[in-house]
Amino acid sequence: MAALAPLRAGRVQRRTLAEQIAAQIKRHILSQNLLPGSRLPSEQQLCKTFGASRVAVREALKRLEGEGLVTMRPGAAGGVQVARPSVVRIREAFTLFCQLQEVPIDALIEFRIAMERTAVRWAAERATAEEFRRLRRLVRAMESSRIALERFYELDIQFHTGIAEASKNRVFALIMHAVRHALQRAILAAHARIRDPQAMTRKLAREHREILTWLMERNPEAAEAAVTRHIQEFYAAVLRKAKTGG
Repeated sequence: MAALAPLRAGRVQRRTLAEQIAAQIKRHILSQNLLPGSRLPSEQQLCKTFGASRVAVREALKRLEGEGLVTMRPGAAGGVQVARPSVVRIREAFTLFCQLQEVPIDALIEFRIAMERTAVRWAAERATAEEFRRLRRLVRAMESSRIALERFYELDIQFHTGIAEASKNRVFALIMHAVRHALQRAILAAHARIRDPQAMTRKLAREHREILTWLMERNPEAAEAAVTRHIQEFYAAVLRKAKTGG
């Protein structure tokens, strides 16, 4: 297992001292399987261990904090700790990446369909009774006649991420959050142009009810067909509205 150790002179010359320190602390955290909240040595101890200045150690810790790997809190009860994983950080980074790389919305939709087809099949086979109850509560809430559009989409995200979680594949649930977040602004903007948004939300709620029915019947083929049709028809309507502006 990796342990923190003094840095050797001339080692990895192309990297700055702070980069070398950050890399060694990262290896230490990962190799020791340190849990979120685990304390790391203090800044003073790290300076002594690495034979480095406080400036270099602080820069290294700030790098790791920027990556979401550690948190730094002042005071006796604070210090340097292993950070808790953040879905928000991942989805924000994914959305920014898609924007900077000019990833077309069609590519995101295509990826979402491919991912959800597999997730729903696995959910039909692996979901627990409690997960079915949670999905049923979400559908009932979406079927409310007075639900606001923003609230409907919050529940919609919870429904689809709930299916991903029920698939028992943690990567699906994580990526689902990121993909939905990347698509959300375009969806809401286009949906705002629909003349009868309540009719659209009622239709989507019915489709969610159908997907849930097939899931609860443990029918992966029918669930996959239903979720594929649901996503394709929705995005076709949304994109058509976005292009025509009406």
